[in-house]
Amino acid sequence: MAFSSFLPVSSDSPFSINNIPFGVFSTKANSTARVGVAIGTYILDVKALVHAGIFERYCECKFPYDTLSKTTLNEFAALGRTISAATRLFIQHLLLNTTHILRDDIKLRTQSLIEQADATMHLPFAIGDFTDFLNSRTHARNTHSSHETPVNMFNPPRAFPGRASSVLPSGTPIVRPIGHLFDEHGKPFVGPSKELDVEVELAFFVGVPNDRFSRVPITKAEDHIFGVVMLNDWSTRDVQRGEDFPFAAFNAKNFASTISPWVVTLDALEPFRIPPQPRDEGDMLPYLTDPKDSTYDIHIRMDWKIAETGEIFQASRSHLQNAYWTFKQMLTFHTLSGCPMRTGDLVGTGTITGEDSSSYCSLVEMTRNNTRKITTPNGTVRSFVEDGDEVVFTAWCGDEADAGLIGFGECGGLILPSEF
Repeated sequence: MAFSSFLPVSSDSPFSINNIPFGVFSTKANSTARVGVAIGTYILDVKALVHAGIFERYCECKFPYDTLSKTTLNEFAALGRTISAATRLFIQHLLLNTTHILRDDIKLRTQSLIEQADATMHLPFAIGDFTDFLNSRTHARNTHSSHETPVNMFNPPRAFPGRASSVLPSGTPIVRPIGHLFDEHGKPFVGPSKELDVEVELAFFVGVPNDRFSRVPITKAEDHIFGVVMLNDWSTRDVQRGEDFPFAAFNAKNFASTISPWVVTLDALEPFRIPPQPRDEGDMLPYLTDPKDSTYDIHIRMDWKIAETGEIFQASRSHLQNAYWTFKQMLTFHTLSGCPMRTGDLVGTGTITGEDSSSYCSLVEMTRNNTRKITTPNGTVRSFVEDGDEVVFTAWCGDEADAGLIGFGECGGLILPSEF
């Protein structure tokens, strides 16, 4: 059934009434960070609705409404999926063209509806930990030589601890990092990275935590997941070259990871379940075997704006189905040892490169480890991201002919020169 809002929402908007993603924003008029949802070009100020008593008077789902008046989503998300799903449905109801509560109250609309262009977006959660998985067989082959690659990169699943303090909301400029590098003669020096790369990923936020030394079974994993964002795990490949073996990337990745500020809930993604890619039977131990095995039909695109010409071109287009493990499997593996996941923990898919070269999701793959060049449609030549370039990811489910797009907004960053 198609729903429509009393607000004008264009058919190509990523924020249809079927979406209702949660985020945290502020404005010049009110600098306090607060919870909102995206609808069309607007943000609905959820805190304003709480203070106006709308939830108390009309919401049939009873929970501590003041959790929606906080500066992050942590307390609200910790209440669990039943509460977040009911809240999303209530907000969706308020926005329907058949619901008078908000539609006919001009004062409340003025207080609670803000143009997205007038808002500053913040990190939606206070992030405790950040974990990034290896999830693409093609990416594993493209970035590891045969003598470095174990026989099976996916048994067990592979994941890496990231740096939560380096996670940034979309639109935050990225200053070119300084690194411990080596010249062509193997002599070390310190200087700006010349191989600044991107990694096209998705990620999910943990809502409900698990106790220390407890495990989240595959059949309960979605009860612990609040929602999904895009992720760009920026990387400096020349720095990484000196760090990777026999250990792993450190300074090559801990300077910045950008996420989209709008969190799309699993309930919004529910209509877009699809089968996952085939996995090797030997990798699917019983604890990872899901009786309702599925992933989501999420498309993701990378656009690259060239500094000197202003040209914008599509550099990559991929799909969540390229991920070897589902969100549920990643969370279940993460807690296998009894690791306590906390509300707001961020778990990335890793680079979701597909088999076709048009779906390569990092520049180190597109350039075959810097042995070939990338030429834009207008003839600009690149190896990696240059100062003044801007990279923007977008992701979506559905199409304009459906009941409305489920989108994530943007996950972007402009590169500023090094401060070295």
